[in-house]
Amino acid sequence: MKVFFKHFPRFSVAGHAMAMCVLWAGAAEAQVGIPTKTEPWGLQDVKAIDPGFITAVPAVPGKTVKKGDPLVYLDRERQQYNYDVAKIRSEDNSQMQIAQGELAQKSASVDGLKHSVRRRLASEFDLQRAEGELEVARGKLGLAKMSRKLLEIDLRQAKAALDHRTLCSPIDGVVVAVYKTEGAVVQGTPVVSVADPEKLSVTMLLPLEAAGQLRSGQGIPMRFASGLQRVAQVLSISPDPKNPNGLQTVRLMVSNPDSGTAAGSQACQAVLPSLPSQFPEREATPLPVTNGGSNTPSQSPVAGVKNPT
Repeated sequence: MKVFFKHFPRFSVAGHAMAMCVLWAGAAEAQVGIPTKTEPWGLQDVKAIDPGFITAVPAVPGKTVKKGDPLVYLDRERQQYNYDVAKIRSEDNSQMQIAQGELAQKSASVDGLKHSVRRRLASEFDLQRAEGELEVARGKLGLAKMSRKLLEIDLRQAKAALDHRTLCSPIDGVVVAVYKTEGAVVQGTPVVSVADPEKLSVTMLLPLEAAGQLRSGQGIPMRFASGLQRVAQVLSISPDPKNPNGLQTVRLMVSNPDSGTAAGSQACQAVLPSLPSQFPEREATPLPVTNGGSNTPSQSPVAGVKNPT
């Protein structure tokens, strides 16, 4: 079986050209192998909400993690102190106990005066004054309860600030990249990226005619430089706003059971149906295999053709 290629009009994706594709002829239906690459699926960046410096980085690229596993530790002395103080204050019941005791005393005094007034041993004025003091005691108890709730809020805030000093994985997945090392000062920028290892994402730019052969949900064979083959599912086909020359953005999802392919960028070919009458025939070589099991996106899989510049 001979191998041919088609040279599409030159265009660029993410800084590298995707101008060539490989055409396999001799089967019942000709096929085009379009050079592309996978990207992590469901990529999530882990960032430091509050400023601080890194004290430890247990995360390493390729490490499998569970949701909530610690990835990066930040300095925490000040936050630990604030939490300890808030905890002690929230556990102090003395103000509540004093208010409850005063309320019980004033309530008993009113009950006694009511009995005395009926026996004409106390005046109505004494009873009214005691009832006023009872209302004051009830107000003090209400303030004590509100103060207790505020202290509990302070404790939750201090706990959240302390928890933010440990950057944890937001999902079950694999560590794709670590951007900072111990001692670095961080705030608001990604420190670690985590992705779902059981799926891979592929985005291609295709001419309108080629994209028109695809439909949402269609399965497309994928060939990796390592020799592994997968089936990708077409998720969406839409015009590319950055390329007014009719190119279509095709987004694929590649199933990656048992994480057989690394979650990072891997060179591959999407094998698509072709229109043989429109392909000039030139012999070409298959997708090259490197020692690491992947080839760089800038390498051309077509023999005798240089990468466009």
